[in-house]
Amino acid sequence: MRSDYQTNTDQGVPSERTRGVAAAAAGPLRPAAGPPAANRGGVTPFEGLDAAYEAWRGVDYCTVTLPVHLAESIVAAPPGPLRHVGAGSGKPEGFRSSEVYQVLGGTFYRRRDAVSASKRWGRSYESWDASGHAGGTLADWLAPHASEVRVTRLDMAVDLSCSADLTPRDVFAGFADLDAWKAPGGGDVGVRGNGHPKKHTYYIGQHGAPRSLRTYRKDIQSPMLYGFDDDLHVMRMELEFGKPNAHAMFAAWARDSTSSWAAWGRHLYDMTGCELLPIGDLPPVERAANVEVLQTMLEMIEQYGPYMDMAMQAGIDLSTLAGIRSDRKAPNRMTKARRRSRRAAFDVLLEYMGAEAVQQYLADRLLQRNAVAAR
Repeated sequence: MRSDYQTNTDQGVPSERTRGVAAAAAGPLRPAAGPPAANRGGVTPFEGLDAAYEAWRGVDYCTVTLPVHLAESIVAAPPGPLRHVGAGSGKPEGFRSSEVYQVLGGTFYRRRDAVSASKRWGRSYESWDASGHAGGTLADWLAPHASEVRVTRLDMAVDLSCSADLTPRDVFAGFADLDAWKAPGGGDVGVRGNGHPKKHTYYIGQHGAPRSLRTYRKDIQSPMLYGFDDDLHVMRMELEFGKPNAHAMFAAWARDSTSSWAAWGRHLYDMTGCELLPIGDLPPVERAANVEVLQTMLEMIEQYGPYMDMAMQAGIDLSTLAGIRSDRKAPNRMTKARRRSRRAAFDVLLEYMGAEAVQQYLADRLLQRNAVAAR
């Protein structure tokens, strides 16, 4: 398991084990170096955090979809301590059953027996979900398999020392035009919580959006995490990544944690105009394969399947006949370009899913239609 120790003991902050991320250098955060070349304008500092020390940084939540064969192999030979607790409570959305496992840092939930077929794996997939340090453990375990899984939510957090009286709203006191942060399409800016303002959460963006920011006092929310030191007060800056950013950030984190935290800093800068961590490039968002070709294949089999089946049972080699038909010269440039485009889309689809998963997906869809017709 990839692990690092982040040590700020020379500044009075105890060591904290940080899973899956490179340790940040001890000492105060460096002053903002200015906006990246792609942006214009000045940098507004976060109030009360200009002399802060990092207490911890890492993955704090992870939701991932993975193929059944990979899930079973990890559970059979886990990279770290794993204990099966029992069945999950209730019926998980999109799945027929769930199980609870204990791992380093907490629990994770394993949802099994998918109800609907996915474009990539048919019904042969599971969904795993873990929060807190267990989310970091889960991300660690899956990092070597980044190309085989799909992360749909990833929370990455940085904990910073602060004064005892600093509230999340105080951090943003220097920003006059908060409406400018509202993302196109309905991003929100505001405060949630009851009681003393130190217990509130300041948020930018909506839960489930491609990215959103939560700022809150972690020492108050989780007193057992930092309760060992009465003089340590901690403000957490937490970016939640949803589709499509979640997997892009996870893939970057799995390849090189340093560059992923630079991308984290860039996301934060793009949202707020503030530089908290050194800024780097954003990882490219992977586009899913064009699955239009899947639908075309499905409809072809739906329409001509009975005739194809009769021909094959009679010993007619449809594969050879299809090859002969494909060799026919296109009648015009437009038809030729369309064929080339469809062939490229099919090649991407095979690389993305694999022939076995394409077969399974088409079979599942046809069986679903058979079941509907039999009612």
